[in-house]
Amino acid sequence: MIQRCWLICVALIFLLPSGLHAQTNKKAAVLPFRINAQEDLSYLSTEIPRLIQNDLKREGASIVEPSPADIMAWKNTPSEEMEARRIGLKEGIDIVVWGSLTRIGQKISLDVKVMAPFTREQTQTLYRTMEGIENLLVNVQEVTRDIGFKLFDRAMIAEILIQGNRRIEVDAIDFDASRPSRAMPISPAVSRMI
Repeated sequence: MIQRCWLICVALIFLLPSGLHAQTNKKAAVLPFRINAQEDLSYLSTEIPRLIQNDLKREGASIVEPSPADIMAWKNTPSEEMEARRIGLKEGIDIVVWGSLTRIGQKISLDVKVMAPFTREQTQTLYRTMEGIENLLVNVQEVTRDIGFKLFDRAMIAEILIQGNRRIEVDAIDFDASRPSRAMPISPAVSRMI
């Protein structure tokens, strides 16, 4: 009887953490981006999603790759939002990300849309403008941070209020070791060493 109790306790110890972890794991899918530019920047269609996926993985999300058929349907759809919701519902995804990059001269606009397919929330649009392609990585990381806030229900600290004693003692401000009246006393044994 005691052996059975021990066996059940050991089994529960090993089974519960994995079950709890599975419930908190968030799934995300990042769909290819649409690129609007005069020059050929088509590689960014898959590169921007890859950067977002890597950052979300680092934050703890599980990345779900939609099937090739879903990707083809996505590229040919007139209604991105409806297709993103369909893919999210089909795959059981907590959040679906897609967007576009527009470049006119050196001005770049990055529009990222974020949808939670199982909720009735409106699609959230994250918008960044920048000057020059060299600033794209930093802006993608900022957008990914904002996506992480939504995915993991985090809040950004907007303000820190300090209450209590704001007085700084005069000795902390006015200490000058070169003035004898304020200098720290030194023992005679230490002063002979100096």
